[in-house]
Amino acid sequence: MKSRYLTISFAALAAAVGLAHAQTQCWAPRDEQDASTKPPAATLRKAVLAAESIIRKNQAYMDSHVPVRMRTMIAIGPYDFTSARMFVNAYPEYGTVGHHVWRGECDVIPQADRIAAAVGQIGVFFNPSAAAMMPPGASFMPKFEGTVAGYPRYNGWVYMTKDGRMPWIPETLGQRLDREIAARERKLADWMKDPVRTRPPQDQASVRKTYAMLQKSDPEGAERYLASMKELEEETRHRLDAVYPAWTRGFEKAVADAKRYKASFSVEELAAPAVWGDSDGQGRKQLDARLHQLRSLPPDRQQEHDDLNREARTLERQAQQAARAGDQQGAARLRAQSAALSSKAKAIKKAHAERISTDISEALSEYDLVNIRPGDAEHAMGFVADPDYFDKKNPYRIRLITVLFSLGKRPGGAEWMQRARDGFDFQALAALLN
Repeated sequence: MKSRYLTISFAALAAAVGLAHAQTQCWAPRDEQDASTKPPAATLRKAVLAAESIIRKNQAYMDSHVPVRMRTMIAIGPYDFTSARMFVNAYPEYGTVGHHVWRGECDVIPQADRIAAAVGQIGVFFNPSAAAMMPPGASFMPKFEGTVAGYPRYNGWVYMTKDGRMPWIPETLGQRLDREIAARERKLADWMKDPVRTRPPQDQASVRKTYAMLQKSDPEGAERYLASMKELEEETRHRLDAVYPAWTRGFEKAVADAKRYKASFSVEELAAPAVWGDSDGQGRKQLDARLHQLRSLPPDRQQEHDDLNREARTLERQAQQAARAGDQQGAARLRAQSAALSSKAKAIKKAHAERISTDISEALSEYDLVNIRPGDAEHAMGFVADPDYFDKKNPYRIRLITVLFSLGKRPGGAEWMQRARDGFDFQALAALLN
């Protein structure tokens, strides 16, 4: 009996291994995007196909930990034929959410990438700009993660060059301050477009109409509604007349401060790398102390706040005692008094928060601004694309190739991808550099 089970197990294992091997050798038609098949892309496409051939010969990648089908995606252009990207994806039969990915004898569904069905991927970029490798509208912080086959790896990507020069340069003080000014101007513009800034209180005719309707069925509820609407109107008018104009002035001041700060530097200083001034964190500690001081109520107001809350709690306890004694009317009166005192205590906190809100915003804004200073490349806050990196006289020259090995969302496969990385022929790919 045991022998029969073992026979079945080995047979099943052999069938599974055979299936995995067969499907790994199954390549779906290439996904050609943009203008990769157009004549102007022919030279670069030849190099891309050579890179694809290198991946096809990577036996470790072909021997996936699960049965897969492979598909190559190539994108060149459609207008610029000096850079390209290529991905070789390994697709299992089913995606992570149950989609059937395979179709036909040796193909995958068109939307396989949109549903992130691949269990693994090897990506190769030719002449990628630094801007393409960084988040839009921000500087780039290259994180060195060691070397792979003698080539440096930054943020997961292996960078292959002949001279070791990377496609980024430190962001200058002027560039950084321009971004800071632009960010503050966007905040101001967004605030000026915010409808809450000019939204009037609720229409009084509507309030009176609702009040009249409530009086017929719930006179007490009608009075509560009217009181709450009056309170809301007073709060809204207070915000329109005092709070929101102060916020507007604060946003405007932040923009003006940034422009003034930039103007305080010389041309040479603005051309230097931008560095963070609070390198030891002492400035942040001072800022936190300042913010704590601002948020704290003055001693006399804190005492008043505490006394109100203490008296409110006392009245609430008395209300509970009255309710247990059967005096519901007295309990209601005591609870109303307690709620009124609690409301006064909250009003003290709220008024203080409104008074200090602009001071807190200004302190945070100043800290973020004055710690942007000129310095050296070693301590640069960020990097931007080097506009002179690629050869403008020979734009089709392949100067930089980047490689990324990544796993899909499905758990497992780390050892498989490590083997694929270890078995990758970086020397053959480097031969495409010129």
